[in-house]
Amino acid sequence: MRFVERSREEARARMPQFMPEPVVEGTLAILGEPTPAERRVSPHVEQILGRSPRTFAEWAARTIAAFR
Repeated sequence: MRFVERSREEARARMPQFMPEPVVEGTLAILGEPTPAERRVSPHVEQILGRSPRTFAEWAARTIAAFR
């Protein structure tokens, strides 16, 4: 399995290949947008966690074995 991180717009453009449009919009609605608080914290992730921020793809690559 391979994970590719995409912007919301890229995901919206590609998802209809795999699911009906209402499901695409529902999925994106569930995922939501970052809150103002999340946006404020994001630049400070390294200071807070003591490590640099990671993408979802990096997390998925490290943890995929747990889902097999």
